Amino acid sequence: MYDRDHSQSSTQDDHGSETRKRREEWRARRDARRAAWRAHLQGNGGWGHWGNWDDWGMGDGMGAGIMGAGMMQSPLQTNAEIEALKVKVAGMTSTIDTLAARVKVLERLALERMAQDDEARLAAEIEKLRDADDTGRDPGRGQ
Repeated sequence: MYDRDHSQSSTQDDHGSETRKRREEWRARRDARRAAWRAHLQGNGGWGHWGNWDDWGMGDGMGAGIMGAGMMQSPLQTNAEIEALKVKVAGMTSTIDTLAARVKVLERLALERMAQDDEARLAAEIEKLRDADDTGRDPGRGQ
């Protein structure tokens, strides 16, 4: 550990130097991989390995680049196209509203059905208990 003059012993120095040596070797390998990747990108024209940006929906139709992938429409649409889209969206909205109303009705019917099933089960259990009381046998044994 420490010798009398409070300096580190030679075994600790050896261990520390080995650790530093391994760390520097690892950093050198990492830097070499990064340099190889940068050279690969430069050789392929930057991000050219992804292919044509138009195939990803990111071509000239993106405007200033604020639209996501797949948004191919041009910001210079005609009024007729905009109106057609508004009509389509309105139709979709009404369909969604209709479906939401149907879901509410089905949920209510399902809850009513569950309540009826519960009532039927309770009535059957009560009937079993009444029959058992009349005959004097245990309803849980089924005899």
